[in-house]
Amino acid sequence: MAKGMRPGTGATVDERIKSGYGTVTAYNAANLPITVLDPAAAERGLKFSTKYSYDGAGRKVAVQDASGAIRGTRYDDAGRVLAETIQAASSTPVKTLKTNTYDAAGRLISQSDGNGNQTTYAYNAFGQVRESVEPGDESIAALTMRYQYDVRGQLTRTTDSTGIVRLTSYDPQGRAISQTEQKEDGSEAITTSARYDRNGNKRFEMDGNGNTTEFVYDLLNRLVETKVTVTDVSGAKKKQSTTYGYDRNGNKLWAQNWLGNRTTYAYDDRNRLISTTDATNVVVEKLHYNKNDAQIATYDALNNVTTYAYDRNNRQLSVTNPENKSTSQSYDNRGLVASKTDGNGNTTRYTYDELGRLSSVVNALGEKTTYTYDLNGNRVTERNAAGQVATYEYNAANKLLRRVDDGGRTGKAGGYAYNPAKTETYTYTPSGQLLTKIDRNGNTTTYTYDAHDRLLSQTVTGSSLTLPAKDNRVVYTYDNSGNQLTMTDGTASPAVRTTN
Repeated sequence: MAKGMRPGTGATVDERIKSGYGTVTAYNAANLPITVLDPAAAERGLKFSTKYSYDGAGRKVAVQDASGAIRGTRYDDAGRVLAETIQAASSTPVKTLKTNTYDAAGRLISQSDGNGNQTTYAYNAFGQVRESVEPGDESIAALTMRYQYDVRGQLTRTTDSTGIVRLTSYDPQGRAISQTEQKEDGSEAITTSARYDRNGNKRFEMDGNGNTTEFVYDLLNRLVETKVTVTDVSGAKKKQSTTYGYDRNGNKLWAQNWLGNRTTYAYDDRNRLISTTDATNVVVEKLHYNKNDAQIATYDALNNVTTYAYDRNNRQLSVTNPENKSTSQSYDNRGLVASKTDGNGNTTRYTYDELGRLSSVVNALGEKTTYTYDLNGNRVTERNAAGQVATYEYNAANKLLRRVDDGGRTGKAGGYAYNPAKTETYTYTPSGQLLTKIDRNGNTTTYTYDAHDRLLSQTVTGSSLTLPAKDNRVVYTYDNSGNQLTMTDGTASPAVRTTN
């Protein structure tokens, strides 16, 4: 049954059709869908919410939404995707979002995005990817990834051009049982592991610190107990257990933690959660639903009610809180949020471009902000209500390269001149982590990372700084599970964090 479906009422078939609603799909002679009309679109008098076109081979070549935007796909004679395109309407120019090239064996060897950034692939004799190269430029080095496989075709080793190695081992059933990330010389290694039972359920999991979590299942393979190893304040390790119970339909009836506190759950005859009761026997939440399984009311422990309303597509239209204040929203023909109204009656309106990206916002005061994007979805301009335009530039990895305030850039593409007082500039590691940031005052913040891309330090340098050099550096340490252990700044007294 389609979402929003409701049978009609009346004495005649025509009356029942007119009063009911649902999603209507039309098909061509090849039994391929050509139009879909959802309930909300029908209510607005639209001919379709989505329209499909095909080539002679039955391949989908165009998808048109209710705004008129068309997503296109081009194929080669072998049915491989050559390009993906977009048009704001059938009368507007076609823009290319992605292109692919293939070798004689039909393997993808290059993929270019909408800005022309190209990733390439090479293969081994078994048709497995042995190398991929992501593009680089002056702000980010190209990233090369090399892959190795075992005799079963399972990926066992990945090495990138920064010298980071990821190792994976498997059990006879092909499940990953050990994963290690380290530098090529073996330093900074962190290993996690897992073990499974005969039914494929994960029985044990060990984190990078050596802490083990055990999972216990019933005969129906439902999780009934989790035993976690924790370290107490004395340094001793002990296990804490959480247990679970289920009804005959597999719904979780209760969960009890290691202190004996039990939370219970109740369900209706459609297996929808209708209440949650805490360990003190207080009903902390009650839920009501409509016929389409959308939540229409929530009651808290004090019996305060929050109600929800929906349109024919089951999209939320309004929320009314216990103080009887409502927030609401409306949708455009594509189902994107067109407006939001807060509890005080203030309305903000939104419009979108052909790819569904936010193109304008008008607040309750009538102040309009507009946005434009490149073909990769990166925001390139932001114009505020005063007419000031902030500009954004991106590198080959689609990372922000520069943020330029209004009036901070002159000239033409490829030869821009920048006003440093109105420009922030960024560079990155090959894996995409922020490496440096130069702010509008000319100060440079430099970031360093370990083999696991965790931030180790950030240091600020620049002629305009007034603090001693030691006060412009922060250093971090971590355990092998990624929890931050210490943060040391210029005081030389590290802030220590503890994690169970």
